[in-house]
Amino acid sequence: MLEARVSAWEDVQRAKYIARFKREEAKIEAWESLQCAEADAELRKLEVKLEKMRFEGREKILRRLTASKNRAQEMLSSAEAHKSEQLTRLEMRANQIRKSGHIPSSTFNVMCSLTTKIKPSSNSPFK
Repeated sequence: MLEARVSAWEDVQRAKYIARFKREEAKIEAWESLQCAEADAELRKLEVKLEKMRFEGREKILRRLTASKNRAQEMLSSAEAHKSEQLTRLEMRANQIRKSGHIPSSTFNVMCSLTTKIKPSSNSPFK
């Protein structure tokens, strides 16, 4: 009879421990599930933030590229205007020289030095 009571007590205690373990196991699984859900939410939040940063970075680079293209166009326009101005001045000066028949001395000296022949020296084999 004692053996039956001990055996019954042992079965009851075993059932309590198993039930307690199952409750604890369920709590642990719920905690793990919550941690996974929080990690997934944080990961999605970081992905959204990263995509936003990527978009903003791309927009910033495109704005800088557009500004560079605009600046280059301005520089080209300025250079073209300067060239046109210089050519207009050159044409006006050439017309003035044609009318007056007088070539400025600095221009004349450059032209003369280009057209004069170099006289060979006495030691030169080219006589």
